[in-house]
Amino acid sequence: MLYKEVVDLSWKYTNHMLVFPGGVPMKIRKNGDLGKGDPCEITTMDGFCIHFGTHLDCPSHMLTGGFRAEDKEIAFFVGRGRVLDCSHYRAGEVIGQEVLKGQSLEGIEFLLFYTGWSKKFGTKEQYGRF
Repeated sequence: MLYKEVVDLSWKYTNHMLVFPGGVPMKIRKNGDLGKGDPCEITTMDGFCIHFGTHLDCPSHMLTGGFRAEDKEIAFFVGRGRVLDCSHYRAGEVIGQEVLKGQSLEGIEFLLFYTGWSKKFGTKEQYGRF
C-alpha cells in the first residue's frame, strides 16, 4: 500500500512577524465585520513581501531564465518526498552532498533538509547571518 501524507509547512502571518533586516513590516487589516452587519469581510496586507514566513523560492529567484511558480501547474509541486535530518549542522555550516551518502533516492521527487532552524522562527536569531 502506498502511504501518502500532506504536510502543511506554512506559518501564520501576523502583524508581529519579524521581517528581513531592512525590510518593511507587514500590516494586516480587516475591513468589514459580518458581526456588525457588513455584507463581507476583506483582509488587506500592506507591506506584504513574498519572503515573509513560508514561501517557495523557484529558480527565477536566483537564476536568469529560471521558472516561476506561476509557470508550473500546482501538481508539479506535489510528489513523493523524503526528509533528511540535518539538525546536527551548526548555524552557518555548509550542508554538503555528504548528507546524501547512503540515501536511496529511488522514486523520490522532493528532498526536505530539516535543519531545526524553524525553532528560531519569531526570535532574534531567525535570520542568522543573513
